[in-house]
Amino acid sequence: SLKSAIPQLTFTASDYIKQGNALFFDSRYDEAIAAYDTAIQLDPDLYEAWFGKASALVVLQHYDEALEAYHRALTLKPESVEAWFGQGALLRKLHRGTEAIAAFDKASTLKPEDVRMWLSKGALLMEMQQYDGAIAAFDQALIHKPDAVKAYLGKVEALRAVNQLDNALVVCDAALKLHGEDPDLWYVKAACFASQGNSTSATHALACAIRYNPSYQGKACDDPIFAPIRNTPEFRLRVNCPDGSTPVA
Repeated sequence: SLKSAIPQLTFTASDYIKQGNALFFDSRYDEAIAAYDTAIQLDPDLYEAWFGKASALVVLQHYDEALEAYHRALTLKPESVEAWFGQGALLRKLHRGTEAIAAFDKASTLKPEDVRMWLSKGALLMEMQQYDGAIAAFDQALIHKPDAVKAYLGKVEALRAVNQLDNALVVCDAALKLHGEDPDLWYVKAACFASQGNSTSATHALACAIRYNPSYQGKACDDPIFAPIRNTPEFRLRVNCPDGSTPVA
C-alpha cells in the first residue's frame, strides 16, 4: 500500500523479510515465499530470508526446495539451532533417519538444554527401533527438564520395547510423583502391567487413566496390549467395555 501511494519509496531486504514473516504468520505462504525471494534477490546472504523461505516451503510440502533453503541458511549461520532442528524434523518426515539424527545432534550440541532436540531424537530412534539410543536421548531430556512428561513417556515405551518392564514401572512411578493426574502416564503404566500379565494392577491403572481422560475407555477396549486380560473380572468391572467390544488381536 505504501509503495502504491509513494512510487519512489524504496524497501530494503530487511523490509521484505518483515513482510514475509507477517505473511507467514497470516498463513499466506506463497506470498511469504515471494517476499523472502525478493529479499534474497536484494541480498543473497541473509540467513533470515532463507530460513523463513524454508519454513514456508515445509508448510506447502515443497520438501526438496525446503531442504535446499535450510542448507543455504545453515551455510550462512551454522550455529542456528532452529535451522538445524527444522532440517532434522524435515529429514525425519522424509524417512532419512540417519541424516535427521545428525541434524538433531548438531542442534543439541549447540543448545543441549533445549529438550525438543532430545525428544525428537528419541522419538526418531524409537521409529528406527534403536531403543537403547532412544532411552539415552530421553534421559538427556530429563537431565535438562526433570518434569518433561514426553520424555518419561518415551522412556517407558522404549523400556517396554526391550522388555524391561520393571524398570519401565519405576519410571512411571517417578513421573506420576510429579504428574499424578496425567492420563497418558497411567495408561502406559497399565500397559506395562498388562505385559506382565498383572490384570489387577493393569486395570487399576487403567481406571485412573479413564478417570482423568474418559476417552481412554474406548482406547483400552480396542488396544491389543490388553487383549490377554480383556475377559478378566477386574477388567470388565473397572473398564466396562461396551458389549461386543473386542480388542484387535
